[in-house]
Amino acid sequence: MPSLGSFLLLASFVVCAYSIAASVAGARQRSLRLIESGTGAFYLVAALMTVASGVMVHAFVTNDYAIKYVQHYSDSAQPLAYKIASYWGGLDGSIMFWVFLLGIFGTVAVYTNRERHRELIPYVVAVIASVQMFFIFLMVVHNNPFSTFLAQAPAEGKGLNPLLQNFYMAIHPPSLYTGFVSMTIPFAFGMAALITGHLDDSWLRAVRRWTMIGWLFLSFVSRWACCGRTKSWDGEGSGAGIRWRTRVFSRGSPRPHFCIR
Repeated sequence: MPSLGSFLLLASFVVCAYSIAASVAGARQRSLRLIESGTGAFYLVAALMTVASGVMVHAFVTNDYAIKYVQHYSDSAQPLAYKIASYWGGLDGSIMFWVFLLGIFGTVAVYTNRERHRELIPYVVAVIASVQMFFIFLMVVHNNPFSTFLAQAPAEGKGLNPLLQNFYMAIHPPSLYTGFVSMTIPFAFGMAALITGHLDDSWLRAVRRWTMIGWLFLSFVSRWACCGRTKSWDGEGSGAGIRWRTRVFSRGSPRPHFCIR
């Protein structure tokens, strides 16, 4: 299973690179075949990361302590819910969970807008895939969650951080990541609009729901941090307030008008 997980990460990296190259080349050459190929590869990355996430969760549930990450953040006495929460209990798993969420959100955003924003979609795919590729690179080179022990694996795990063995603390990281990842979608559409020169407000309507999702989740996390529940150990929770305020200001601002000179 660790070998399968590492292979899935490496395959995701390669497919992600192809998705970027095919989408940009297709947009510049006006090749529908290349654009569809790049978009298909983008969907495939989401599928690969879903399977990789399933492999990781299975390793936690079955107490596969041959994997360092599982041994460090789980033990046999943990309830099933906290074994699953151990997936995002450390840095390596958090990065993989982030890419998994971005793959799912990106796939939904691209699929639902593939007809209405054909000119933007190739660059939207390229931008989101670039973000994915960066995080996958970190996992493949520096923080592989599927790395194993060279010697004999320990018989028992160290267990999840006690701070996370609480329902509200366990859902805090995925809530934070959902808010951050949701904001990647408006960023990708905004970059695509700048690259293509389609600077009307049609792309703003396409991402309105995504910005609302991000705003709602970051509102929850910011409120949580401001109440002092997590700021003693989680600087990201407090940092979510910056994105929250940015989103509030964008909601209250008038419709933007672009002036290119």
